[in-house]
Amino acid sequence: MMPKKSAFFQNFLALALIIYGIIEYKFQSEDFKRILYKHLFLSIYKINDVELLDKLLNLMKKHRDWADFLNKNHPNLDNSFLNEISLNFKGWLDRLAHRFPEIPRMIELSGEKTEESLRKREVLNV
Repeated sequence: MMPKKSAFFQNFLALALIIYGIIEYKFQSEDFKRILYKHLFLSIYKINDVELLDKLLNLMKKHRDWADFLNKNHPNLDNSFLNEISLNFKGWLDRLAHRFPEIPRMIELSGEKTEESLRKREVLNV
């Protein structure tokens, strides 16, 4: 358990787990989901650990529905925030995909192309 002073990080992790089901439903590419979560965790936690990312993704895939976090009333989690932002994210993604059905695939391809470009740049800089 993280201390109360790390509540932001706890809420972010809970949100990342909760929206995994939404992400999984809209985006079929396993590579894209991996890229997305890699960059989410890198940008928030400054963690670039491949093994930890693999374990988190396996955990998310196995359980899939993390909305139970909202029912547990953990003292460091802001349930109203998590509920509201996950519902708004789902609504936004649903409307976007309804208006532009090709958008999810375009986002996947863009993420994969960007990741490939970053890997090439890292290889050149080594």
